[in-house]
Amino acid sequence: MKEIYCIASGEYSDWGINYSFESEEKRDKLLNIIGDSGYHKYDLKLHDDEIDIDNVKIIYIAEIDWNWKDRGLEVYFRKTNNVYTKITNKKKVYIHRNNLTLIQLKITKDQYEKGEKYYFNKFKKIWQDTEAKIKYMNKVGGISFEDIEKILNKEEY
Repeated sequence: MKEIYCIASGEYSDWGINYSFESEEKRDKLLNIIGDSGYHKYDLKLHDDEIDIDNVKIIYIAEIDWNWKDRGLEVYFRKTNNVYTKITNKKKVYIHRNNLTLIQLKITKDQYEKGEKYYFNKFKKIWQDTEAKIKYMNKVGGISFEDIEKILNKEEY
């Protein structure tokens, strides 16, 4: 992977790269000369050698919320700006108020097109089992929700 060292300036629609270098030292030297008032360092990593264009997948994130109070399950989707050639998922559990949330479930466009009902059915049982674990660990084991999150995030799903 090749890295390009830049000097950028501006904000929002005025933001832009002013200078770019193959050498970090050259960039830093110029930045010292022009001063950092309005300018800042910006590094780019070129991924052209890493990405197999023929096997790129556009990824969606399925966010699944289980509401303990209402016993309801909600599924949300959002498209990412990232491309992947290999999809890997790690369970990420967040416990907050009445909700148990799994986020960062990466899915392909084909999986996305299956829709909310598919994920609702797939995850309802998982969430019910996870909720039972959480309640047991908290009420019987006296484990804090923060520690429960750490434990559950190590498990495979």
